[in-house]
Amino acid sequence: MAASNVIDYYAIDTTANASDFGDLTVARESSSGVSDGTYGVFAGGSNGAYVNTIDYISFDTPANASDFGDLIQVIAVMAGVDDSHE
Repeated sequence: MAASNVIDYYAIDTTANASDFGDLTVARESSSGVSDGTYGVFAGGSNGAYVNTIDYISFDTPANASDFGDLIQVIAVMAGVDDSHE
């Protein structure tokens, strides 16, 4: 798989194809993600070298990701969790 900065989305209740949401700040693969239902966060990954970038998006409106900060250690693959209790 090649590194990419593309963020796609699709409506689960339809059979439509994915649509473009925006772009990550850094192209990467094998990044980890978490969500609280309002925001999505993408961290780490690799694009030939490990990436320490953390990006976030708001699910309200499709747009490019914003830089949230950096991991304290570069790493490609991590686990993701969310705050759902339902």
